[in-house]
Amino acid sequence: MPRVSMKRMFHNGLQKCRRILEVDTQQIRFKVIKKLEEMFDCAHALSQNTSLRLCEREKWAKIAADVAKTINGVSAGFDEQKVNRELEELEDLVNKARAKTKD
Repeated sequence: MPRVSMKRMFHNGLQKCRRILEVDTQQIRFKVIKKLEEMFDCAHALSQNTSLRLCEREKWAKIAADVAKTINGVSAGFDEQKVNRELEELEDLVNKARAKTKD
């Protein structure tokens, strides 16, 4: 009987990890994107500043483009998807182990 409850605890732990990952990742992503947007605004403003030399404005325009790419990457949530896949693999292993013990 203790094995069943340990398996249930493991399964519940996986589910909690998913919920934590989803909530925490969204909160972190939101904060990071907000800061990156501020950085983008600054870089964009500097790229439009006519008191700067053209080569400096071009550098700031490139920085603004790089920040925009970073924002897109953060909003895509690649890491969250990877961790979710790993959690799914763990859950599959648990389910297979459960099926073997039922046989």
